[in-house]
Amino acid sequence: FDDSHPTHLSVAIPALREYGFRGTFMINPSTPDPQSPDRRRRSSSFHAHRGAWEACARRGDQELANHTLHHEGASGDASMDREIGGASKAIWDLAPGKSKLLALNLGGGTYWETTRTLRYYLDKYHLFPASGSLGMDDVYGDRVAAFRRHLERHVEAGGWCRIHFHDIGENRASSEANFRAALDVAKEHEPHLWIAGLADVYKYQTERRASRLALENATPHRVLLRLSCATDHALYDQPLTVELS
Repeated sequence: FDDSHPTHLSVAIPALREYGFRGTFMINPSTPDPQSPDRRRRSSSFHAHRGAWEACARRGDQELANHTLHHEGASGDASMDREIGGASKAIWDLAPGKSKLLALNLGGGTYWETTRTLRYYLDKYHLFPASGSLGMDDVYGDRVAAFRRHLERHVEAGGWCRIHFHDIGENRASSEANFRAALDVAKEHEPHLWIAGLADVYKYQTERRASRLALENATPHRVLLRLSCATDHALYDQPLTVELS
């Protein structure tokens, strides 16, 4: 869910809780700057609803992710560091004591100028890039059917299916009816899905690749296994699953 729209708080999150789903909310956690000539910097949709976002972070059933401070790009290293790093720090403040690993999406229609590689900022602020998802704005046409096809292909292949929404409601990017219809499709396929936040899935995949399961000892009545994982436990805190048969 992109851009920390107020409808994410009023429509999306209540619906996700109703269905028992977890979503990822790409927020722009800027604070108002009354001295700025740019109207977007003088006001902040996130700041106007900060209390609700804080409550969401405390509850912990939804995931927050880095969509940069203002969603307006950057011109130079200092500006890029401020936009990316400032957003990460704001999210860390909302969820103290939790893993600092976050998904990052720089946002469509933005221009970023820097002498450094993106990897520099990813490493500095404990981020991983999150892009490549099916857009669910109604303007694209027949989104519910498109999502069903998209999801079923991923279920068949055993892959990671990602879709994204903007604002939701009447005369918004996605109607609430279509949003709920997409949730119904996901609910229909729920026995075959793990519906999780972007960071949850990324952590699990990374941990699984970095893990080793070894047989320590075995007798006719007892088996001792050792599971080790080479990832940083402070960042990669998603529980792994071991299936025995």
